Amino acid sequence: MILTASSGLTEAGENRLRFFIWPGSWPNNLRGPLGPGHGPGAERGDEAVRGQRSVKLGAEGYTIIRSSRRRTMQLRVGVRGVEVHAPSWVAESEIGEFVLQKKDWIERAIKEAGHDLTHGRQVFSTGGTLYVLGAPYQLEIVPGDKGQPWLEEMVKGWRIKGDAAEVRRLLVKWYQLSARGTLSAMVRDWAGRMSMSVPRVMVKDQQRLWGSYSARTQTVNLNWRMMAFPPEVIDYIVVHELCHARHLNHARAFWNEVEQYCSAWRMHRLWLRASARKYLF
Repeated sequence: MILTASSGLTEAGENRLRFFIWPGSWPNNLRGPLGPGHGPGAERGDEAVRGQRSVKLGAEGYTIIRSSRRRTMQLRVGVRGVEVHAPSWVAESEIGEFVLQKKDWIERAIKEAGHDLTHGRQVFSTGGTLYVLGAPYQLEIVPGDKGQPWLEEMVKGWRIKGDAAEVRRLLVKWYQLSARGTLSAMVRDWAGRMSMSVPRVMVKDQQRLWGSYSARTQTVNLNWRMMAFPPEVIDYIVVHELCHARHLNHARAFWNEVEQYCSAWRMHRLWLRASARKYLF
């Protein structure tokens, strides 16, 4: 087996290690990416299964995500824990050995990212804090197991009736509805400032991207979770994606234009890497 590797930290704070499987390097019986986005989707058609061989990382194991189109094995450490993305034809025993071999890298990646794998398992209880446009909002959970669950918006908070799953479902719906209006308005505002036509805006439930731009459909895709971030950070993400309408790469000309409209983009990108996950649930 011939493996080469490269690693990097995404703007979502995910640490990645990618291993390229060269043709002919696997035994005969075994023959058969995430792009430069900004945030926290497995490849379309990927199937996630829980790893049968666990790596001792606190109480955590790892998740195997397979794809028939994938030709590489890739480790990711992010808000959903340790994931191994692998071709569908690679034996599970090989994946287990691969993860065990990279145990030191995984533990180092978690430490460098300052990431606790239990983060994101929010306990929704009275007094809990979530964030809206960077400002803290308080939760008040109404007791009682009868009747329909509901959410009432308060000043800087919510009153919610329901169990933990219902509370989370209602909050996600609230964030998604709020994001459609707020993020679309921010895109329109920045498109005007940048003297470009207003693109289509789609608010999505993306797992690893804060935003993306489709040149084919002239669409800016934004993650509803951004509603938790400070406005200046959202501005950076919006500007970043709008600049892709003119530059379909991350060459120097692209970053020069980003800086023209968002001079503090480096600081905001660092914030996304270091602090974004603290605002998620």
